[in-house]
Order: sequence, then structure tokens, then C-alpha cells
Amino acid sequence: MRKEDRGSLSVGEGRNIRRILMGTAAAVGILSACPVLAQEQEAESEPEQAVQVEDIVVTGTAIRGVAPVGSATVGMSREDLVQAPARDASALVASLPQASSQGTTLASSGGRAAGVNLRGLGNNATLVLFDSRRVVPQGGNAQVSDPNLIPFSAIERVEVVTDGASAIYGSDAVAGVVNYITRRNYDGAEVTTRYTNSLYNQYVIDGVIGKTWAGGSAMFAGSWDKNDSVPRSERDYMMQDLRSFGGNDNRLIGTTVYPDAPGALIIGNTVYGLPNTNGAVPTAADVIALSGDPDLYDSSYLYDFYTARERHAAMFKLRQELAPGFEVGYTGIYNLRTNESRSGDGFERVAIRLTPGSPYYIPGMPNPTANQTVVYNYSLNNPDTSRDQKKTARRRSTTRST
Repeated sequence: MRKEDRGSLSVGEGRNIRRILMGTAAAVGILSACPVLAQEQEAESEPEQAVQVEDIVVTGTAIRGVAPVGSATVGMSREDLVQAPARDASALVASLPQASSQGTTLASSGGRAAGVNLRGLGNNATLVLFDSRRVVPQGGNAQVSDPNLIPFSAIERVEVVTDGASAIYGSDAVAGVVNYITRRNYDGAEVTTRYTNSLYNQYVIDGVIGKTWAGGSAMFAGSWDKNDSVPRSERDYMMQDLRSFGGNDNRLIGTTVYPDAPGALIIGNTVYGLPNTNGAVPTAADVIALSGDPDLYDSSYLYDFYTARERHAAMFKLRQELAPGFEVGYTGIYNLRTNESRSGDGFERVAIRLTPGSPYYIPGMPNPTANQTVVYNYSLNNPDTSRDQKKTARRRSTTRST
């Protein structure tokens, strides 16, 4: 009987079987990788497919003539300027819906200077340019770029960027940019006159003359305008006494009093009227009888809301092309502005403190040892003394370009 061994292999036979299995697995792996490599090679040989982009938003660009998306530009042509009711460069922009009449204007500054204010963010948030060049701010108390330096007849068009452009121009263009483009190739002469009768009378004479030739041009523009002053008493709502409108009588609030020519007396928290004694010291009985009832005067009669103004402006512009794409230019601006107005400088109420030892001290009043304050209206008692203020501003600027 033969004995069978079913469950064991020799060492040599096991090694041969492992070699066969390993070789088979390697062959299978190589064969399976070949199609993948072939697919990758085919993909590399095929051209890339273009991807379509719906929209590209440009927030800032320095390319001339290309406006960034989202910054709307409003243009005002020469025809629009002529038909506009305003003849001030600043008022032209103030008439736009995106602009504001707040800030430094001819009304708020009494007619002396005006700026441009887009979106109501202030004059210093709007960049003002002349022919794409910055304007140097002017003024003493308020530094603003006044576009009224140039004659109205010299303006060809106005371009307004009504959205923030600080990415291109800097922080002074947060609200936008206003660019006044002057005439470049004007050939001829033009003179216009204007008369306005509103709160004040205004007279304007504006003219321009220009000549063009091959590769160059020259232009001279000038203007003269003058207007009367407007006293604060011209309108009831600008007066101090607003009781007719349901308001307060601001001539007397607490111990702040604007007296008439006789004056007023303040002791503690009480205001007394002073009788007209032709310079003599009144008696205590006469003053006590006027307790809380001084004669009042509205100081709005003493100073102006809008100043009288006279302005001379001139602009000379010359350019010449020396070679294709290369030219030289010169621009000169002259502006002379004179303002004259009555100013509320505090002389309608001058307070003088009297001690008990003063010869003008009124004895017998309540609180006999307390100091007394006499409020004196200097302007009414000295009518021959002028309270007018006259200011002159002169500006010259030149620009050379290549």
C-alpha cells in the first residue's frame, strides 16, 4: 500500500511558485499601465480648450482713454455749458445730481471762493483738474481748489468722474474727479455779456480770441464780472428775531443781549435796559424800571450775507507741434478778485465790566457790591466809523508742457 503526502511541498518547489506569481503580477501591472500612459500622451498632444469669462471688472487703469468699469463719467459739452444758467465753473458742476452745494461755495464763503463737492463728502475729497493737471488750492482759512480761476469762455467741456477714483489719482479723489478741458484749436473771436437780477445785480463780460495754424494754436480768454452785496436783512429768515416764524428772539437769550444805541446793563442773571441820558450816569430807579426790557437791535442790519465782488480773469494758451507725436505748450493764468462787505465783527455788542469804584458804576442797584457789565453797541453810537472789510486776492500760475 502506497502512502500519499497531500499537504506539503518541498522548499525548492515553493520558491519556484513564488517566482512565477511575482512575475505574473509584474506583467499584469505593466500591461495595465500602458493604456494610462497612452491616454496622457494623447491629452498632451491635443490643443487646450479656451475658457470663456463672462465679465472682467477693472478697478483702476492708467491707460489713456480707457475708463475703469463702475466709474461713470458725465460729460458736459460746450453747447451744454452755454445753455446752462450758471456762468461760474464751480456752479456748473454743482448743478449735477451727483454734486452737492454744501462745503465752500460762493454763498457759504460770502462770494469770495468756491470749491467742488461731489457726493457731499467735502471739497477736499474731490480732485479738480485743468487739462488733466492738478490745481493748487487757494485761500487763507479754507484751502480749496477754486475752478473759477479761469474764464468761462476758455472752457471747452467738463468731464466728471462721479465715483471714487483714489486708486488712480490718490486720496484727494475719494468722491471723484472734475476735469475742466480748455479749448485747444479755437479759431475766431467771441464776446458774450450777461446781466442777472436776483438777490443782487451781476454784470459779466466774457470773451475769447484764438488762432490755429499747421501744428499749433494760440488762444487768449478774459472775463470781468461784478455783483452787488446782499445784506442779511434782505430776507426775514436771516434776521435774529425769528418770532414771526415761530422761533426765538435771538437778540436776547439769557444774558446774551444785542442792545440798541442806549445799551444794556447786566447784574448777575438779570438784564436791564439803560435809558438815554446823553452820557450821564442814570439813576437806579430808571434802570430798575427797565428790568428784563432793554431796547434791542437786530445786528443783521449791520453786516452782509453776500459780499460785493469784482473779478478779473485771464488765460493765455499756446502750443506747437515740433515733430509727429511731440509738442511743446505754455499756459498762463491770471486772476484778481476783490471783495468788500460789512462784517459782523462783534462791535454791535461790546461788554465793559464796572467795579464798585468806577465813576460809571450805578449805586443803589440790587447786589450793591456786585460787578456790573455794560453792553455797548459801538456801531450804532459811531455811525461814521466804517465796519467794511475789503479783501484782495491775486493769483498767477504758469504751466509748461512737452
